[in-house]
Amino acid sequence: MRLSASLVYALTVLATLFLTLVSAEKSGDYFLNLAKSSSDGVLKLNSDLFKDLMSAHRDYDVFILYTALDSRFRCVACQMVDQPFSEVARGLRSGKHRTKLLMAKADADQNMDVFRMLGMNHAPAMRYYKPSDGAMDRSSEYDAVIQGFGSDDIAEFLGGKLNITIKPKAPLFTPLRMFYLFSSIICLAAFSYVGSQFSLKNGIRSVAMVISLGLVFMFTSGYMWTRIRSAPFMLQGASGPKLFADGFQSQTGIESSLLIANNAGLTLCLLLLIVVSPSIKSPMLQRLVALVGLIGFIALFSLLIKFFTFKHGGYPFRLFL
Repeated sequence: MRLSASLVYALTVLATLFLTLVSAEKSGDYFLNLAKSSSDGVLKLNSDLFKDLMSAHRDYDVFILYTALDSRFRCVACQMVDQPFSEVARGLRSGKHRTKLLMAKADADQNMDVFRMLGMNHAPAMRYYKPSDGAMDRSSEYDAVIQGFGSDDIAEFLGGKLNITIKPKAPLFTPLRMFYLFSSIICLAAFSYVGSQFSLKNGIRSVAMVISLGLVFMFTSGYMWTRIRSAPFMLQGASGPKLFADGFQSQTGIESSLLIANNAGLTLCLLLLIVVSPSIKSPMLQRLVALVGLIGFIALFSLLIKFFTFKHGGYPFRLFL
């Protein structure tokens, strides 16, 4: 009897310690560490993780974006607010107040139970939750239609709640930086080409030609549209990053960069076929350059048509790809 009582007591102590450890794991810094380990500082929620977060004892605030990024939901506003939300999360993670607020995202594709539980039938929606002792307290909602979809608007709202300053942090590759990169490459190519020309007249004409082509590529790629509409550089889908926005009425920043690169490649292939190849005296080398130009042109033109399929799955035409 004495042995049995000791055994029961030991098992009780072990069970208590185990439950305490599990409870501690699901509270406090557990969720903050999960968010910190993500690429943009946003905790990606599923139904179970959402329930654990709402029932955990935490001394920090929570700001959740309820969204629907999958193409079957056709939520344009969700795509518009996704990038600014991530920029604010990056800024919060790089600042000194990162332990005061947890930013999370609940996508309808993995959280339909959460949407039903909260009685939500629309997206996007952003809700702010105060520190909790384990009960799901009432939240205050951020109305993006009234207060704004931009990263500065969201940062101002959160800063006012916490009495801190949050500076949104954009990703490394933005449309403006990509434009500067392509402009630098075009200018470098122009100066290199001029350096090989010993005639000032031919050099000026070549520079003007390269600059004109660069401007044509920029204005026909939709770059100005993305700048005017403040379109996101890249979208986040349920299965990962999306390079192309759905439909022909919207566009991402990286689409413009891809179109510029593709159009520049097509132009280079045409120059190989029309200008470079006829000027080569060696028959073997001439055939090789012409073959490279022809294969490159067909491949890039096939890719250009494929872009339309990426935009709209029902596009009926294709060429090799």
